Amino acid sequence: MLKTATLKTVIDTAGSQRSEAPALARAQAVSIVRVSSRRDSLRWLRFPLEIYPPESPWVAPLSRLLLKRLSPRNPFFRHAVAERLLAVDGEGRVLGRILAHLNFAHIVRFSEQVGFFGFFECVDDPRVARALLDAAGDFVRQHGCTLQRGPFNMTPYQEVGILLEGFDQTHAVGEAYTAPYYPRLMEAAGLSACKHMSTFTTHLDRYDPGPLLGPKQQALLRDPRFSIRSFRPAEFKREIERFGDLLNVCYYDSYHYVTLSREEILHEYGGLKALLRPELVLAAELHGVPVGFMIGLPDIYEPLHRLRGRLSPLSLLRLRRELKRIRGVSAALAGVAPHLHSRGIYRLLFHRLMENAKRLGYDTMYWTWIGDDNPGPLAMAAKAGQRKQRLAVYERPLT
Repeated sequence: MLKTATLKTVIDTAGSQRSEAPALARAQAVSIVRVSSRRDSLRWLRFPLEIYPPESPWVAPLSRLLLKRLSPRNPFFRHAVAERLLAVDGEGRVLGRILAHLNFAHIVRFSEQVGFFGFFECVDDPRVARALLDAAGDFVRQHGCTLQRGPFNMTPYQEVGILLEGFDQTHAVGEAYTAPYYPRLMEAAGLSACKHMSTFTTHLDRYDPGPLLGPKQQALLRDPRFSIRSFRPAEFKREIERFGDLLNVCYYDSYHYVTLSREEILHEYGGLKALLRPELVLAAELHGVPVGFMIGLPDIYEPLHRLRGRLSPLSLLRLRRELKRIRGVSAALAGVAPHLHSRGIYRLLFHRLMENAKRLGYDTMYWTWIGDDNPGPLAMAAKAGQRKQRLAVYERPLT
């Protein structure tokens, strides 16, 4: 569940920590306060607007969707706990925010006592960053954690990482964007990079996906037992469940992946009905049984950029009109059943997605993060496009 209470940790100008000290005890003191009111919640939600000006490539998520993710009604919190924290100065001005969270299912699945942080945003001040990270570390330490890792907003299949390169590039739906000085803040707080990732861009009007069809793919296309079909909107809920079941099979051995319940799948993806284009959501089937999938989403971040996280009735009408003008597709999720990895299905799904996207009038495809330890998809993405951004996940021991 998402917990709220009252906590204050004060960092003085020398950088020492004193718990439960008055917020105004010293000049330039920084207090860490748990979100416990509607006002604090709004300040936590809106603080990133202080970091990223309107001309920044950063796209604010819609506040209502972010609140849905953080809601105690999110079934994720049946096996997880979280704490929203604010850093404020002596005059009550917000200097940073963070989410401390702990997934007990991850601890059981991977046998590591790790707590996470996410939604990290901070002014360019190492004292403030350390105060936030220390407070988040204290929260997960109380649950027995000996490692702190992040950022994860909140899981590996949502926004992950600190941006290292590509600050002039916009991020697509499902991708993270962070300020250029965040790596320095992480290192100053004692964290080091533990996983590196890249995102890629393919300009569909300049790329011929034909070479993706090698002998294995041609054999699949000739096999009457094999087929690729599009999403079936008339069976929306059942289709979401089918794709979710396949996600659990295909991603079971992936980085930090924890099996999703049906409730979690519907909570996370059930709201995509208005955004889905059936031709961009593909299932590969063998003997009529789903064995692979590819999910492409119109990059809603294109029209969302200027909304700055707020959706009024008027802007909602404009957004609905502009959905038809989106020109980018985010290849958000893709997978193939492990026992069929060598059959060439992955490349065939990407070929079909690119062909369908081009036919529908899209001109750009964004590949959401691919880990450096995933050489097959990494090589295919590098061949099909150009690296857009580099990111890293950071960690430190909790002593």
